[in-house]
Amino acid sequence: MTIVGSKESLRDSSRVSIGGIQSDGQGLSIPLAYLYFMESLPEIGRHFLQAMAAGSVEEGGYQDRRVVDLRTAPDRPLYLVGDIHARHQVISLILEHAKLEALLEKEEAFLVFLGDLHHREDYEGAGEMETSVETFRRLMQLKTAYPRSVYCLLGNHEFTRTGGTKRGYHQGDLFREALQRAGLWETYEAWLKMSPLAVIHSRCVGVHAGPPLELDSLEDFKTAEIRDVPPLEMDKPVWQSTFTRHVDWSPNPAKHYYDHHVTDFLELCGVAGTRLITGHTPLDRETDWMWDIGKHLTVIFAAARDIGYFRVDADAERFVRVGRFTEGEFRPAGEAEHAEPGLVPITERGRPRVRVENEGYGTPLRRDVEYLFEYPDGEVELRDREEKLLSIAHYRHLPAWLQSYYAMGYYLIGNSQRQEIMHFKSDLAMLLGGDGLREGVRFSWNDQEFGIITWLGDGRFVFRPLMDGLSLCTG
Repeated sequence: MTIVGSKESLRDSSRVSIGGIQSDGQGLSIPLAYLYFMESLPEIGRHFLQAMAAGSVEEGGYQDRRVVDLRTAPDRPLYLVGDIHARHQVISLILEHAKLEALLEKEEAFLVFLGDLHHREDYEGAGEMETSVETFRRLMQLKTAYPRSVYCLLGNHEFTRTGGTKRGYHQGDLFREALQRAGLWETYEAWLKMSPLAVIHSRCVGVHAGPPLELDSLEDFKTAEIRDVPPLEMDKPVWQSTFTRHVDWSPNPAKHYYDHHVTDFLELCGVAGTRLITGHTPLDRETDWMWDIGKHLTVIFAAARDIGYFRVDADAERFVRVGRFTEGEFRPAGEAEHAEPGLVPITERGRPRVRVENEGYGTPLRRDVEYLFEYPDGEVELRDREEKLLSIAHYRHLPAWLQSYYAMGYYLIGNSQRQEIMHFKSDLAMLLGGDGLREGVRFSWNDQEFGIITWLGDGRFVFRPLMDGLSLCTG
């Protein structure tokens, strides 16, 4: 990397150009207000910002100002990772699971974080910032080692002057102070100004929160200015791509978007008909790590109990579950490949599952594998070896004395004599075990979490065992 201009000229200049990239909006540059001269930074900061410049299109990389455009490298798989929220150990889990570092080193794959690397979300740790600083150090290490293979998009938690709070803490202020204590604030602020907002692949587009609205061209998005200010003072494409939510899940009508905004943005990016991958909006931190919201939008998240990543190349896409945290211990996901009759591995919209056919009922299931089954003409029992734990039944298969109390639909049934009967809601994942209260119904199961059940609609269910020895059985 080179710095254009002498130290004396830098004192009178408003910007520093990196690697010969000009400061007029046509490339990556470091604002001088945040980087007086490179020699003032710690060594890790200098190397990191050099790597940021090396990742630009002008230096042979793929970042074109606010957009990382990977369409020119269709044969290299892209690995997308959702929100980390200062759980830096999750990065290592994903890298190890995907055997990714060797591919990154040889420039045979891309790793892109969708933002929100920083700030814990749990009540006990929301004000603790050392893990956020350590997560930023981890990003610096990865970007420095693989400058043209690793990129990180900005999320709302990357900004420090938004004025927002989490669990009562002004996390931006606390994070900025922690970075200053660590001697990394100038590096961080320069990185913020240089960072991208979106990644474009031939099969998808990734942003942190949602599509920027009212853009006339992709060039308008590429030239958006990054400023560490409250959201409504930001350039619109910046806060819209880092702070908004889909209308189905947004509590704030001033910050939501609709399905047509998604499809319009995909078309603007030149990949109409594909899908938008975002983080920012985990629908349930207890039961999953990815959620489809409509045909063209999928949310992924890496800061809850389930951990996974999205892998896509020119020919295929796959949502890969890495594992799950249970009582603070990480347990790797099970292997979905089955040789038993009636258990058929399939992929639905990139999501690996095992379809249960008639011969598969009664076969022991593997822990942390998704089993898809269609409701047969009769009750389905969930068993732990010989013990019946729960059952799933349609209204027409309820005992006559229960039918007078309930409406049409599917039901999860424990002890019916104690009214342990819950009406399924479509696409609502249900954690089985642990706290017995579910949707206003208290079940008398034990404290161990043993499964997750989801009704997909039209008589289709997905069951994911969280322990070995369980089976689905029919009468």
